[in-house]
Amino acid sequence: KLPPPCDPVADGELLFRGEVIGLNWQKSAPRCGVLDDGDLVIGGTRESLTPRLQRWLETEGQRLFSRDAAYYCSAANLPTAKARISRAKRRWGSCSSGGTISISSRLLGAPFKCLHAVLVHELAHGIEMNHSDRFWKLVYDAMPDYDVAHGWLKENGGKLGWELV
Repeated sequence: KLPPPCDPVADGELLFRGEVIGLNWQKSAPRCGVLDDGDLVIGGTRESLTPRLQRWLETEGQRLFSRDAAYYCSAANLPTAKARISRAKRRWGSCSSGGTISISSRLLGAPFKCLHAVLVHELAHGIEMNHSDRFWKLVYDAMPDYDVAHGWLKENGGKLGWELV
C-alpha cells in the first residue's frame, strides 16, 4: 500500500536519503534550491514551491544516482550504465535489456544503502537476467550487507513516497 501524498511545504521538512531535512523557503533564495547545513533553502514564489521542490528532488536524486551507478559499474569493471529516476509506484527498480537502470523516486527518501542495494540488484540483472545462484553471488559479492538494506525496505518501504500534494 502506498503512503498518502505528503506536503513538505506545510510540514516544513522532508525525508531525503534517510534523513529529515528542513525546508527553508525564502523568496529571495535561489529558485532551484540549495542544501545548506541540513536545510533545503529554496526561493521563488510560494505558489510554485511544490513543483520546484519536486524538480529539485528529482534533479538532485538523478545526480546522486548517476554518481553511484558510475561508482558501482567501475568497481565491477562494467561499462557505466545509463541511470534514470522514474516515478514508478510499485517497484523499486528495473534494468532494461539495453542496460538502462531505473529506480523509483520513492527511494530518494530511503537511506543511501537502500538505493545502493537496488542499484546493485539491477546491475546484477545486467549480467544475469534472473534470480539464480549466480545472480545472488554477484549481488552479495558487490554488497555483502545487502540483506540489511533489503530488510529496511521491506519494513519501511511502505512509508516512502514523493507524491506531493
